[in-house]
Amino acid sequence: SGSLHKWITALLSNRQQIVKIGSAISNPAPVNSSVPQGSILGPTLFILYINDLCNHLISNCILFVDDVKLFNTTNNATVLQSDLDYVSEWSNIWQLQISTNKCSVLHIGKK
Repeated sequence: SGSLHKWITALLSNRQQIVKIGSAISNPAPVNSSVPQGSILGPTLFILYINDLCNHLISNCILFVDDVKLFNTTNNATVLQSDLDYVSEWSNIWQLQISTNKCSVLHIGKK
């Protein structure tokens, strides 16, 4: 409700986008989510947006800009799967798309 909140709300509200290919320009379309790409404030706002994610996970979690790393020392894959299920549910609620082609599992152990 303060000045900063009003400023951020104004920055993220009522935005539109257009697409330009060659000399052709599309009609404006509303932007309903995301932070402005290329802005200095964008990464900070995104970190604030996803900051609560790690609080609900069993695994260790590291956030850096738009990357999330989960790691755990366990012999029980159910723990990691539970966290992955939560991340999937959380991302659906907050309308964040996970780039599954950038996701991987690194298993270090005897098996």
